[in-house]
Amino acid sequence: GGWMVVRVLQWNVRRFRDANGANSTAQVLATLRRLQPSIVALNEVELADPDSKSVLSQLSTGTRLRHHEFWGHVRGVYGNALLSSSPLSCVKRLKLDGGTTIETRSGSAHRIVRGLLVCETRIAGLSLRVAVTHLDHISDTQRAAQAYHLVRELPLLGDGRQTVLLGDLNALSKSDYRNSEWREHERYNEMRGWLPPLDASEGSLAILRDAGFTDCFKAVNQHQGKWKRPPWTAHITSDGPRYRIDYVLSRTSGQPWPKLVAKAAHVDDNCLDISDHCPVVVDFVTVGS
Repeated sequence: GGWMVVRVLQWNVRRFRDANGANSTAQVLATLRRLQPSIVALNEVELADPDSKSVLSQLSTGTRLRHHEFWGHVRGVYGNALLSSSPLSCVKRLKLDGGTTIETRSGSAHRIVRGLLVCETRIAGLSLRVAVTHLDHISDTQRAAQAYHLVRELPLLGDGRQTVLLGDLNALSKSDYRNSEWREHERYNEMRGWLPPLDASEGSLAILRDAGFTDCFKAVNQHQGKWKRPPWTAHITSDGPRYRIDYVLSRTSGQPWPKLVAKAAHVDDNCLDISDHCPVVVDFVTVGS
């Protein structure tokens, strides 16, 4: 048969708050309606406020993303969500190993726990496992511990099902940046009294790569080390350095079964006032069905 396009979107929506702290649900909905994805992963979904309790139902009702699942690993109200045009099943919610421990105002130690939400779906005639996470924002050592846990929780499936892993991984890959751009990150960290940035392509991202996960945006948009289109996904309007930390990763079984292959990808920068992250949009086509 003819191939089908499956559009997947990854977006950290900053608790549905715009730059002024106002509720941004209407703008998020307008963006999803404009981009028309089939599968959406959202990070920093906050359902604690009265005006955001029903935000996922609002997004679902206002788009063709009729199905949604949420994992509020923090107090049941803050975490990650998946929305899909096809039914979601076999839902798994878990807390990841690792996470930086910080000292709270009262002087006690608090580990910043991160969550993983995994669902199964059937889309374009294919069985697919979809997962969303949001990794540690302070230490690549902690992100590496979380990446090992992800790999354990997302083993290769015997029936050849593909896995798509989405999320704000907070991980910088040095090869994404020119030397001058990487130096900006070093200067920025120094200014804030942080350790220098670690190249996650030798740390957390290497763990995922070695487990067979492909970086879809890079696969279609980087040629001989040069970007065909701007890759920056977060803090684009800030005075600080540029960031590529939001990822769509895919792993197929290597078997000749039908699969989704990334054909195009872009960062949608028409919504800079909605969140400090932009949506990463990847268009997959079905191959071999």
